[in-house]
Amino acid sequence: MRIFAALDIPPDCLDAIEDWRHPLKRVHPELRWVRIENMHLTLRFLGDVGEGIVREAGRILSVWNPGELEFALDRSGAFYRRDGAPAVYWLSGSFPDSVFRIAESLGDVPDDRGKRARGPFKPHITVARPRGETSPERLPDPPAMLGRLTGPVLYESRLTNSGARYSVLENFDRGSRPQGRARTMEGDRDGQGQGL
Repeated sequence: MRIFAALDIPPDCLDAIEDWRHPLKRVHPELRWVRIENMHLTLRFLGDVGEGIVREAGRILSVWNPGELEFALDRSGAFYRRDGAPAVYWLSGSFPDSVFRIAESLGDVPDDRGKRARGPFKPHITVARPRGETSPERLPDPPAMLGRLTGPVLYESRLTNSGARYSVLENFDRGSRPQGRARTMEGDRDGQGQGL
């Protein structure tokens, strides 16, 4: 079973992401844009693992009770291949410490290669991937958006000819987090905007 643990992005924030990337889709048809319903904040990708690993990840998520998970998205970036070409385009910003702590705990769970997570957790939302050799170095930063993460969720990922399909294995959201609207922060990038 190919699985990953993630935090869901609230619908209003997904709408704001779509508003940001809509004009970019026309400018960059060479990119393969992630379907909006597939966007999430991955805490740990475990790959094709057995039931024991699924239970271990589920146990970690079941005892995590972080409270509200307010976040801000305000920058874009890319992960690069060894040859320097972009491999994944993403959005990121500010996330609570508890998100880093749960990702670290999940990092101790071995993946399908028997490996634990290496290096620091880099929270991001994947928005696009290159289709071919010609791709932009990076995408423009989005207008800053605030929201509250929901979840966590343990997903199964099935690869199909039309892309990955995700289904919920278990939802650990206790329903205690309010569903606030994502909103654009006012001000510029020099600290004049409204923070969390």
